[in-house]
Amino acid sequence: MFFKDRGMQALVITNVLGNVIRLLSNLLIARFLSPEAFAITGLATTVIFAFNMISDGGFRAFILKHQHGDEAEVLNTLWTIKFIRNVFLIVLMFSFSGVIADFFEVQELSLVLQVLCLVFLFDGLMPIGFIAIERQNKIATVMYIRFAATLLSILLMVVAVYYVRNYWPIVFSMVLNQVFQVAFAYFFVGKAGTAFGVDKDIFKEFMGWVRYIIPSSIITLVLAQFDKVVLGKSLTTEELGLYFVAFNFSAAAATFTIEYARGVLQPYLSIVYRENPEQYLQTYYAKKQKICVLLAFLIGGLSGASFLFFDVLYDERYLEAGYYLAILLVTPVMTLVTYSSEVTLILYGRLKATVEVNVIRMVWFLGGAWVGVYFFGVPGLLVVIALQEFWPAVYMAIRLKMFNAISIHKELLILASGVVGFVLGRFGSEVIMRGGL
Repeated sequence: MFFKDRGMQALVITNVLGNVIRLLSNLLIARFLSPEAFAITGLATTVIFAFNMISDGGFRAFILKHQHGDEAEVLNTLWTIKFIRNVFLIVLMFSFSGVIADFFEVQELSLVLQVLCLVFLFDGLMPIGFIAIERQNKIATVMYIRFAATLLSILLMVVAVYYVRNYWPIVFSMVLNQVFQVAFAYFFVGKAGTAFGVDKDIFKEFMGWVRYIIPSSIITLVLAQFDKVVLGKSLTTEELGLYFVAFNFSAAAATFTIEYARGVLQPYLSIVYRENPEQYLQTYYAKKQKICVLLAFLIGGLSGASFLFFDVLYDERYLEAGYYLAILLVTPVMTLVTYSSEVTLILYGRLKATVEVNVIRMVWFLGGAWVGVYFFGVPGLLVVIALQEFWPAVYMAIRLKMFNAISIHKELLILASGVVGFVLGRFGSEVIMRGGL
């Protein structure tokens, strides 16, 4: 049913294949690089994400919602604003690269950040028309262009790492990814939205829009990168590298569970809610329960067998990454509950609740992390990270129970499946690693 839609088809293909390619490349380059290399490139990615988010204007959402979002005046105004913003980001990151490197006590990071200023340069050259074609239901084109750029940059990176045996190919692959996206966008989409020009009315409208976007982006920044910043100050470079390696695997699992909720459940359930709302709850669990129980079991199993995973696929330098992976995989198990619950809240018109959930996540991170680090150090922080979806799950369960839109015991069954998977995975891996099989 869903695969008749080219957008859904592209989402599944690019998401699944993209994650497989990233994880395989991660596995390959780990053979040639030390954990410290992953720490440097991971911190660089964190810094770039932070600079992007603190200046995020919500360009895509503005274009998609604007009545004249595909007209030249709108596109050129936004392209001009975005280009100037990116020039500002280049100057800012280049100037503060040394300060950032000193903060994390990783001096190699300074030069890496200066080189990665090129990412902002090429992002500024991206035609805004690349976003505008989504208004014409051509999201598949956007996804395939990004996938092709990622695939090419990763292939070149793996080959280069094999020959030079350092982290610089990873750094340049970030730049190349952006270069390929720009080149493909110009070739397949065109030059729409690449001219300087500012329409005063559109500029004022966009500035009013930005006032609401930036606070939300800052919350997203805190939720997505807070752990890396704190651990970057708390762990050695080697330990931080192991954390980033583990994080890449857990992030792939979390992304899949979230995309399942938003890309598969939400479109289907929106039809159910509109056409047969009295059967919504029954249909909701008929659609999601079996696959969520299975996914929770598999993710829990990987969490329990995390040390075996690194023992088999990596060398002894990366074995301790299993400790971080076991903890980080708690989150994607919980997202099977929270993000599908968020879908229901949205369909029932409780949009305010979804904002409140993000506030709960941020308060838990900031308050819980401070208490965890103060009393228990890094292990305390890792517990906070692992349970980041717990309080949102409790809050959404209470809200949904008010209008009988949730079955608590079925949600608990999903979590219980994750626990069973973890126990079996841990037991099986212990037997294998001790030579019992």
